[in-house]
Amino acid sequence: MKIKEGKFKEASDGLEVLSNRCPENAKLELLETELWIDQGEELYKNKQFKSAFPFFKNAYARWRTNPLVKQRYNELSDKILADEPITVTKKAVTIQEKIELPIATENQSEWEERVRLFSKLDILEERIWILTLIVGMLISLNLVFAVGFAIRFLLRKST
Repeated sequence: MKIKEGKFKEASDGLEVLSNRCPENAKLELLETELWIDQGEELYKNKQFKSAFPFFKNAYARWRTNPLVKQRYNELSDKILADEPITVTKKAVTIQEKIELPIATENQSEWEERVRLFSKLDILEERIWILTLIVGMLISLNLVFAVGFAIRFLLRKST
């Protein structure tokens, strides 16, 4: 939600907390990549090309097939980049405020609950994967036995 709201600092802080607790979580890497894309795009729209490039470079390293990431990376990597001066407008101030907001302590418990939920989801996904593997092996064994019985039956019938 924080990424979609443009609250990049809060989203980054929250992802850092979650990453420290679940360092191997692929969903967190995806969220971090989405954060980089949105941050880069916001800077790009404000003609802050030099500042936007590192975000697109990081996103490109993880998600080369994303059309926007690929387009922006290819466009910016071929140029000498500079940031255009920011004209202070109400929108620019709002964007700056969004970037500078620290994570609120009241949201800490919400983030901790999300970490617990992510951990539980990962455990469930792992168990489902293991069960799927076991069921697949059982089906394969049943097919092998069925083919063996069929061959044995046909051999007995032909003699």
